[in-house]
Amino acid sequence: MKNMLQALRKLIYPSFTPLNTITVSREAILGNIEYLSNLHTGSDIFPVIKSNAYGHGLKEMCEILNTSKVHTVCIDSSYEYQVVKKYFKWNMIMLWETHPENYLKMDIEKVAISVYNISTLEALIKSKKKFRVHGFLNTGMNREGIQDEQIKEFCSLIKKSNLIFEGIVSHFCSADDSDNSVTHNQVEKFKDMAQEIGNMWLSPKYKYISASGGSLKVQDRFLNAIKPGLACYGYNPLLPDDADYKKGNTLVPALDVYSTVTSIQVITPEDGVGYNQTYSPMGNTRVASIPFGYTEGLDRRLSNNWQVKIWEKYYPVRGRVSMNIVTIEIWDADINIWDKVQIISSNSDDKNSISACADAIETIDYEVLVKLDPSVVREII
Repeated sequence: MKNMLQALRKLIYPSFTPLNTITVSREAILGNIEYLSNLHTGSDIFPVIKSNAYGHGLKEMCEILNTSKVHTVCIDSSYEYQVVKKYFKWNMIMLWETHPENYLKMDIEKVAISVYNISTLEALIKSKKKFRVHGFLNTGMNREGIQDEQIKEFCSLIKKSNLIFEGIVSHFCSADDSDNSVTHNQVEKFKDMAQEIGNMWLSPKYKYISASGGSLKVQDRFLNAIKPGLACYGYNPLLPDDADYKKGNTLVPALDVYSTVTSIQVITPEDGVGYNQTYSPMGNTRVASIPFGYTEGLDRRLSNNWQVKIWEKYYPVRGRVSMNIVTIEIWDADINIWDKVQIISSNSDDKNSISACADAIETIDYEVLVKLDPSVVREII
């Protein structure tokens, strides 16, 4: 009966073969998490899977982590809560805010809430639900967080409520700097604020501040958890002149982006390519079009400024990256329609890696990753 239902479902809802695909390596993700965990023996690891798991796919990342020892992930929003609740077996920490009404709809067994201000704390208390809370302390980022002068009020409200004070957390503002003085000062500030909380007879289970950069350089027994994001996916957040840079080079990128040749044209020096014809060839040549543009996540600044791989050879982008199409010059190469194209490589040394892309458009790896459109099919390999 089950097989019949599956066959009927495939008949009614056929699976289409995509022209664009993002592959995510399970082995790389799990290896990176194990490596980061080994750097912090005895500490818990809370992978950050916000922003569609840094472009890797929220659902797919949940499925990978279900096969790991990870028991808690960090998310950003109520939307992500709904997805993770469905696909991840264990717990989550919501790192950012949501509308107070949403707390009434959340499963207290599945989610802990990071609390940045007294108003959020009061909304949680008003919900009358026994939420686990993690107090977010402002140690220097100065965007949000409980201030020194608010600690007594914060702790007093906690003690009068039925909330479970499970953790304290903060965030480094300069962990990717080679100069660690600001990071060191934030750790000391965090300890001082934790002591103030202890003076109010509260003892949270988790104390953590390190994201990816901090997880590679901060070793402190006072801290018993980390919350890495970028590093989980295999990217080194540190600069080459950082004393801890080599630690990040052990990480293995997990993501490749593929597309398909869908058109081939022969053009002459009198012809231009794409919008405003920003490229014209020196002689007769062939160009191929690929259905992957800035909607899918290929930044428009890569116009005439990028190269992709086909059969292990590089071919340059010619003309403007448009909404859903980019064109490459293939000269007289033996390339045909429906051939596979590698837009982004997981090999850090390749000319079409994420880091190479970030350098080309003068941004950071994070931005390139999170702009990969969620509609592009993700496959776990």
